[in-house]
Amino acid sequence: MKTTLLACVCALFSAGCASTWQYVKFPDQNKKIEDVSKARIYVIRSAQPPGRAHVDVIDGKQLVGSTGPNGYLCWERKPGEAMITSSSKGNSRVTLDAAAGQVYYLLQKVDPGSVYARTSLEVVPAETAQPVLANCKPPVVRRLPSSFDESEP
Repeated sequence: MKTTLLACVCALFSAGCASTWQYVKFPDQNKKIEDVSKARIYVIRSAQPPGRAHVDVIDGKQLVGSTGPNGYLCWERKPGEAMITSSSKGNSRVTLDAAAGQVYYLLQKVDPGSVYARTSLEVVPAETAQPVLANCKPPVVRRLPSSFDESEP
């Protein structure tokens, strides 16, 4: 009985760690862009190198979500300068001049550390991003924790 309970708890814990969570509206993935007056941004995280740490993704001051291995975030934002931050031990930032109707792909790399993961972001062309994206799971959309800025990115 104890072994079965322990196995269930371990399975639940490891499954929960692998999820990607998004706190802003997740746009229709059947459309290249849902609102052509906005820009679409993807942050894509493969499972290489392996690791289960969640890494927060922030657009300006807005927490977009947290990535897990083989997960991605996708959101649309107003045009203009966008500072996208991947935050764990230290931050990796990318600044985009987001144009209406355009799609941007960022690959997030996460290297496991002893306590915190080290993270980096890289803007890549669609041809590089789409094969990785095809192997990733969409996020679970959740309510934003009340301690974060809820303004639209």
